[in-house]
Order: sequence, then structure tokens, then C-alpha cells
Amino acid sequence: MWRILTIRTFADRHPRWKQSVDMSGVRYRLYFSWNTRMRSWHMSVLDGNNNALVGGVRLVPEIDLLEKYKASVSGLPPGIVRILDRQNDPSTAELTRENLGTRFLLSYTEIGG
Repeated sequence: MWRILTIRTFADRHPRWKQSVDMSGVRYRLYFSWNTRMRSWHMSVLDGNNNALVGGVRLVPEIDLLEKYKASVSGLPPGIVRILDRQNDPSTAELTRENLGTRFLLSYTEIGG
């Protein structure tokens, strides 16, 4: 069974923020920042003790953002963290400073159960 959770973002109000999120029953700290030079959003994931697990992950639509780290970093959420395009249109799928949280949603898919 899969369960998809939408993770609230605050991009409409802040170019940087942090928040706590429960994923698969474990609490994580997520840090988000907008990089003006690169024109992209980035995310860092910390465990419940504020130990950095991964940092500076560029938010790219429709991929598992943490997949490439799971083999080498223990403690990451076991499910899929990704940016979903509400319009489902790859030809115009550009994540910008303004559309994270409106057109593009951060989600976590719990797998199993």
C-alpha cells in the first residue's frame, strides 16, 4: 500500500525556511533555500538529532530526490520524496521561486504497510 503525503512549503513567503516533518513515522528536519544565482530551490535533510544526512539537494520535478543517496547514507526516509507538477506538463515544467507550493508540490510517498 502506498500513501502520498503533501509536505507544506513556505516559498510564497520566504526564500529560506526550516520545518519538521514526519516521514514513515520518523521526524526529520528539512531546510529549504532559493539560490538566486542558480535560480533553483535546494533542500537539506537532517535527522531528529539535527545531524545532517544530505545537504543542498536541488529540487527537480518528478524524480526521487533522495534516491541516489540511499545506498550510502543511512537514516534517510525509506519512501520517495519528490516534486509533483500539478499541471503534469513536462514541456513547461520549470520550478521557479514563485511556483513551489502552487504549481509544484513537495510530496512524500510511503511505501509498504
